[in-house]
Amino acid sequence: MPVESSPDRAEEAARRGELWRAREILQSQIRNGNYDCVLFERLGMLLLEMGELLEAGKYLFLSGARKTSYEGPIALFVNRFTRKKPLHLYYMLPRAARLKFRKDYPPAVESELARLGLPAKLPAPTRAPMRSPATGHNFGANMVGLGCVTVVTLVLGLAVIGAIGILQWLRG
Repeated sequence: MPVESSPDRAEEAARRGELWRAREILQSQIRNGNYDCVLFERLGMLLLEMGELLEAGKYLFLSGARKTSYEGPIALFVNRFTRKKPLHLYYMLPRAARLKFRKDYPPAVESELARLGLPAKLPAPTRAPMRSPATGHNFGANMVGLGCVTVVTLVLGLAVIGAIGILQWLRG
């Protein structure tokens, strides 16, 4: 019996009305694969069906396909993430899309990135440190510092309690 491919499994899940499952399958394919215009378009169309316009716009943008029904979601995605700085859009793309040079994208994507002023050689993908949404500070470093202070305070407190106990025992 042949093994069913992930896009086929996603299509079957969508036919059963399990759009959430189809989405999981396609997203997994994207996480584990290379830049795939067909897969991006499939996920974008599924997200459109689910009413998730912003996410749909991301994948439809990357697919390079330009249909009238895609214009609104693509514009929503591009405008949302280029408002302050065009490079923000680049950081919202999945890893497979960030590994490419701009000239290697589908023509519609490459021309849009050029129009937005993104450099021809985009930065290598990196893991950004966790930042506090409220302050923008490095959340991970703050948590480590807080943990160290807590441990030191606990050790000092136990040392004081131990010293008091020993003094009471010696007097008693």
